[in-house]
Amino acid sequence: MMTNLKSPLILLLLGTAILGRGASLAAAPDTKRRPNIVFLVCESTDGRTWREGYQDNVIPLPNLRSLEKQPGGYAFHNHYSNTPVCCPSRATLWSGRHAHKIPHIQKQTHTNKATNESRTRELPVDGAWNNFEGLSHNFNQRIDQVLQSRAGYTTYLSGKQDFTTGSHTENVQLSSWTMYTRFPYNIHSSWGWADEMPNICADNGTVIPGSQRSAHEKDWKILHDTVDWIKDYKSLNSTNNDKPFFVYQGMEIVHPPYRTNEYYYNQIDPDKIQIPEWLPLEDLHPCDFQSSMLKGCIPPLDNATAQAFFYSKDRIRNIRRIYYAMIAEFDAMVGAYMQAIRDIGEWDNTIFIITSDHGDQQMEHQQSYKMTPYDASTSVPLIICDGRLGSRVKKEDLALRPKNVIKDVPTQLIDLYPTIMELAGVSRTDYAYDTLDGHSLVPLMAVYDGDDDVNVNDNDKQFGIVSTARPDFVVSQFHGMNIAMSWFLIVQRMPCSPTVGTKHSSSSHGTYISNRNTTNDMCIMKLIIYGTGVETDHQLFDLTHDPDEMTNLALNQTYLPAISVLERNLRSVVDYPRVALNVASYNLASMKHWMEVTGDPEWRTAIHAKGLRWNHAFEQDIERSFQALEEWVNGTAKILPCRGDFVWPPSYSSELLSSTSNA
Repeated sequence: MMTNLKSPLILLLLGTAILGRGASLAAAPDTKRRPNIVFLVCESTDGRTWREGYQDNVIPLPNLRSLEKQPGGYAFHNHYSNTPVCCPSRATLWSGRHAHKIPHIQKQTHTNKATNESRTRELPVDGAWNNFEGLSHNFNQRIDQVLQSRAGYTTYLSGKQDFTTGSHTENVQLSSWTMYTRFPYNIHSSWGWADEMPNICADNGTVIPGSQRSAHEKDWKILHDTVDWIKDYKSLNSTNNDKPFFVYQGMEIVHPPYRTNEYYYNQIDPDKIQIPEWLPLEDLHPCDFQSSMLKGCIPPLDNATAQAFFYSKDRIRNIRRIYYAMIAEFDAMVGAYMQAIRDIGEWDNTIFIITSDHGDQQMEHQQSYKMTPYDASTSVPLIICDGRLGSRVKKEDLALRPKNVIKDVPTQLIDLYPTIMELAGVSRTDYAYDTLDGHSLVPLMAVYDGDDDVNVNDNDKQFGIVSTARPDFVVSQFHGMNIAMSWFLIVQRMPCSPTVGTKHSSSSHGTYISNRNTTNDMCIMKLIIYGTGVETDHQLFDLTHDPDEMTNLALNQTYLPAISVLERNLRSVVDYPRVALNVASYNLASMKHWMEVTGDPEWRTAIHAKGLRWNHAFEQDIERSFQALEEWVNGTAKILPCRGDFVWPPSYSSELLSSTSNA
């Protein structure tokens, strides 16, 4: 179905109209009435892009900006995905649990086309390790399920959900399981071992001519259907105002490939777009090198044409422009939901929660896509707007609240589960509160007195808000495709070292509005640990002074005490050496199951079938590819360090020199 973008112009006017309206300060409604909740989750949005001031406000966001400036609006500026890829991230969000606490059964089935024989294998899995793994199909403690069964909500879920196991492609499975297989590559003569072909990273993006057809028509169609449901629900329940609704839409928009139309493309000023700094390949952390290669982001060194195209600043700027245009179009979608709630007269009893499942490298660190521990991939935006506050808080209290309530403390997607339950007034005895790993954000949403760590005051207590202790750090992890080792990260606000800010003070992200005066007393620090922590170097970044994450401080002796604190706190949440070893064993067992289910010799053809994205890489040297695969499958599960070599195996180097000298 074609989307009639009377949407671009009308929604632009819509956004302007919404900006001009404040939440009502009418008499307080019945405080026993549960709020409606509109929960919107877009795709692949770097959390920094929603911040006011990002690259001189390169992205027009009138509706999101309006929400965060409402009397009950809050913007969380250090919010993180707990595992930055689609299915595992959504599994953690909807369950409130870390990825290593989502056990389920992996089921593999294969039917032989010639004999019609079907084989099935089942494997217990301890966590949501990659995009093939997620919540069990019989999991019954999702956010929406609890709200419906325990709090009397009518729930409506639309669009991308993607939180259950087994829902992604064979390509995802195979490339994830073979993480520690030493496949051959040579970046001098080819794109190396690239999991991602056709190559999104080396594309130029797509801009559809005109403004009448969106590049994201499916999202608009689902949006219109969901808005119609909201309006129909209100009319059908006009005599039962105590029956709240929980509406969710998962959007595909912002997910690569990068595509938009002229209308949104032209909203982005190319002169404001900043080109990220890229390190020389030889200076990359070996795990960064591998991710760039696996994503198809390293053009052949000996191909001058490919090099010139890939490294063109105009191409990089254009990709980022399209990426920002997609975010601007998502803002228009938010505006449509805001208007729908206004139209049914429910603004003063509706809470908006808007976020993303993970980020996107958007060409930073010579990468596209997600999966990495950098902020472009792991940080996600979050805006919460509680429409009730405009009518339930005294005007004199609201007058003390600044126009922008920005929360700088580290928060995470798994915090949304207990947050939604508390905002909806669901008692902790009505759901499995003790199994949650997240912490409610409600204590951070007090009638603001300027301190992120403040206890909730009396005005909030009368609304039934209960403060709970929360750690001052968040944790993320990933174990799937496009990376070469399991990684774990912790982000924590902690005292700065005296040397912080002296090594890399420049940034491509501009100056952000903050609710507090920035000093050198406290810094946001990030520690990244790979594997069991001994196979390769850690990475440590001062996000306060180095938001581009260009200077690794891990080998600086000054930071050893900070690393010790961060590592201890990380281990208090996840026993990362055990989990990394568990994943290595899972990878090997899963691959063996796949071979058994597919059958021999059928698997030998299926492993490099034309539909797989690594087909081209596999067939560049099919003999050595099979040799590496069988060496790994016939061995024991172990963790191997990321390779920083330009050629693998090393014997390739001598062969390359020999062929060059004979030419």
